[in-house]
Amino acid sequence: MIPTMFQPLANHLWQSTVFAVAAALLTLALRRNRAAARYWIWFAASAKFLLPFSVLVKLGQRFGWRTATAVAPAAVSNAIEQVSRRFAKPLPVAVLPHGHAAPAPALPALVIAIWATGFFVLMAVWLRRWWILRCCVSPAAPVKLPIAVEARTSPAFAEPGVYGFFRPILLLPAGILDRLAPPEWEAVLQHELCHIRRCDNLLGALQMLVERLFWFHPLVWWLGVRLVEERERACDEDVLRLGSRPEVYAEGILRVCELYLESPMPCVAGVGGGKLKPRITAILSHRAAGRLSTAKKTLLALAGAAALAGPVAIGIWNAPPIRAQATANGLQAPAFDSASVKVSKAMNHGSHVHQDGALLSMNNVTLKSCIQIAFSVNDDRIVGPAWLDSERYDIAAKAIADGERPQYTLRLQTLLKDRFHLAVHREMREAPLYELVVAKSGFKIQEDTKPPERSGTNSDQRGLVDFTGVSMAELVRWLSRQGEAMGRTVVDKTGLTGRYTFRLHWSPEEYAGPDGKVDEGAAIMAAMQEQLGLKLEARKGPAEFLVIDHADKVPVEN
Repeated sequence: MIPTMFQPLANHLWQSTVFAVAAALLTLALRRNRAAARYWIWFAASAKFLLPFSVLVKLGQRFGWRTATAVAPAAVSNAIEQVSRRFAKPLPVAVLPHGHAAPAPALPALVIAIWATGFFVLMAVWLRRWWILRCCVSPAAPVKLPIAVEARTSPAFAEPGVYGFFRPILLLPAGILDRLAPPEWEAVLQHELCHIRRCDNLLGALQMLVERLFWFHPLVWWLGVRLVEERERACDEDVLRLGSRPEVYAEGILRVCELYLESPMPCVAGVGGGKLKPRITAILSHRAAGRLSTAKKTLLALAGAAALAGPVAIGIWNAPPIRAQATANGLQAPAFDSASVKVSKAMNHGSHVHQDGALLSMNNVTLKSCIQIAFSVNDDRIVGPAWLDSERYDIAAKAIADGERPQYTLRLQTLLKDRFHLAVHREMREAPLYELVVAKSGFKIQEDTKPPERSGTNSDQRGLVDFTGVSMAELVRWLSRQGEAMGRTVVDKTGLTGRYTFRLHWSPEEYAGPDGKVDEGAAIMAAMQEQLGLKLEARKGPAEFLVIDHADKVPVEN
């Protein structure tokens, strides 16, 4: 199980890995085309590690258009979850007693310490090599060449290369002009100038940053090797396209590798990078790389657009309903005409909710309870900070009676948005749930032949509930609202369509553990199977969660 604090990172690594696999398939399709095209695909796969899809998803959420009742179909949502949130856990936020802090687990601290050690060691090695090279560049003697780039020479330079990101300097080992024939030197010089035109030093530095940040992921190092190989092949193709003879160019590279050593830093582009034997073979064979066809250009354009627009589209689809429903069909969202919201000063945890006509009164309630009522969602399907279930408030609101039943849920949503700056969005996740099925002993309740005018539940003591004219849908709603007793949402799988009147009673004390804690959920399930012939079976399936993006602990003053 991945700790909660590492789930965003795990999702990001999963997305980047899938992205890299897709890039590999694209490069395979372009293996007969120019190396430059494959290089940019590999570079995009590497740069993806620096751009989490969640950033683009958040951007899309700012432009969301859905209303609060619009929910993605389960199949679509599950597919999105598997790619964008592979390691998301559908568990509700744990609620701790007021005033207690969660213990700091040792594993996350250890993991962070290991990552930081690897990062700083690799950064220190990189900076040390860069500083040594910088010390060699400063005293190097200038060389006048018929090019628009500054050139310097020194015995300390390992091979011809390019130094610097924005004002590149051509570095030449001492005596190289005397050791290479003019045609060979011209080809090697064209190779280095190609690196400058392509900004390979800057791009190589970005790849090195990815390798340092994600040093624990083998894929980033593999991508680094692919980038260097395609970078050198792209320059080789450009040199041959400018008119250099393949055998002369290959001889020049071999002479440089014979006389000098390859640069130890990938962000200092040189002529000896990449695997030498395949490069020489490709140069001597001099097979002209094909230009991208219209079909392949279209494929690359669509792939790039999907990579950027896909997460934004997901964000739009899963936009926070509170923001999206500010207006519906051009009309202002329903709101109370007057409301008072205060932090409760009651010392007990008892709460009271009452609505009468156009009045709504909520005393000593938690914000989670208000969200449950406003969005018609079960307690275990709300994901947010622990204080939602500990801080308590007094709310009194009034709506002008207009001959119609006031829309309390929508009005309460607006109230929570205005006073608590509440922002939420809905997500489909795999979650534990209970399926209500008929037990093997058979259903034991007779269907109401004449359903009563009013249906509902009534309870005046613990362990006893009278159900009047309820359907199975109403029964599972009651079970789901039992919160801590049941611990998960209940879905109806009985296939029963009638209405029923019955009494359900249980003895919680019979299910007390050694510590005295009562398992009321087990008591309810046993009573249902014995008295009603109904059974709850634990399952996993797609369920809708309400995720709290933001909420203020202190409400706006009245």
